[in-house]
Amino acid sequence: MLAGGKGLPLSLIKPIMTHMLRGLAHTHSAGIMHTDLKQDNILFDTALTQAHIEALVEADPPRYHPPEHS
Repeated sequence: MLAGGKGLPLSLIKPIMTHMLRGLAHTHSAGIMHTDLKQDNILFDTALTQAHIEALVEADPPRYHPPEHS
């Protein structure tokens, strides 16, 4: 949501979602499952670097993964 409680226009949402889903498909093709995909976990910060991402991944506690996701 934008300030003032307004949502993004569809003309912005479509390319953002396309980009996000391509990234998710790429991680799945590498055998990586997100397992906690939700609105709060979608980051729009261009300053986020590979080192930050690696730190987030290492800090994430292990969770149960059903056999079909292994």
